[in-house]
Amino acid sequence: MEFELPKLIEKEISIGLNGIITYSNLQSKDEQLGYSISIDGEPLFGFEEGDWQEGWYVIGRDTLCGDPIFVDLNGRDIPVFTAMHGMGEWQEICISGTYEGFLKSLSKLEDESDRNLSDNDTRIVLKEIKNYIGDAHLEFWERIIRIKI
Repeated sequence: MEFELPKLIEKEISIGLNGIITYSNLQSKDEQLGYSISIDGEPLFGFEEGDWQEGWYVIGRDTLCGDPIFVDLNGRDIPVFTAMHGMGEWQEICISGTYEGFLKSLSKLEDESDRNLSDNDTRIVLKEIKNYIGDAHLEFWERIIRIKI
């Protein structure tokens, strides 16, 4: 199946030891290795629950754990997910209902990345991100912002 990939943005945002790296369209092609394609070019996706699904496309990773950040190109609004590495099966967690909301959330993180946020400032930033991501899990963003080791 052919999927249309949005324009991907190359970016690295660091907050303490945590952060997010996203890839350009060109860089992202190599990042599919081990997720949707094997080193031999064979497809690795499946159709069962827990399989890497057809249409999932890696666009970045979190820098603390190295977990992939990926879009679901099957979704009309191109939702964005993450999933833990090394668990034997993929259990996706939606981190933004739309790719556009993900980009807005990244921009907000980037704006605040050099600041030492108070608890109140953190709540304000997370509330704004929640507006961007819709019904997706805010916990991912909380972890990125709050872990400042």
